[in-house]
Amino acid sequence: MRNFANRSALPAAVAFMMVGCASTPVETVERVAEARTLVQQAEASGAAEYASDALSRARDNLQQAAVRQDNNRPKEALRPAEKAVVDAELALAATRAAKAQQAEAELRSSVDALRRESRRTP
Repeated sequence: MRNFANRSALPAAVAFMMVGCASTPVETVERVAEARTLVQQAEASGAAEYASDALSRARDNLQQAAVRQDNNRPKEALRPAEKAVVDAELALAATRAAKAQQAEAELRSSVDALRRESRRTP
């Protein structure tokens, strides 16, 4: 009976370890893909003009993550991938904020011009 318990525990332990190890590379692959998508979105939104520092950091971190992932070092790739996600999200938010401020300034200018025009006597 004791021999049976040892034989059944070993495969279960090996399977458990394999599942635990397999989850990290999957998480890394997903995080690198998310970072890549967010960097592309930030680039497309105009972040190079409005949030170049954050975009540059996101690109650098994404590159580090991709190199480490390509070199089969998924645990080491996870942290720069996560940093790339955060920096890309920051670049997107900063770009949206800058564009909103710019639109507000243009709208205020238009309203002021309309007010001046309405005060003029015919």
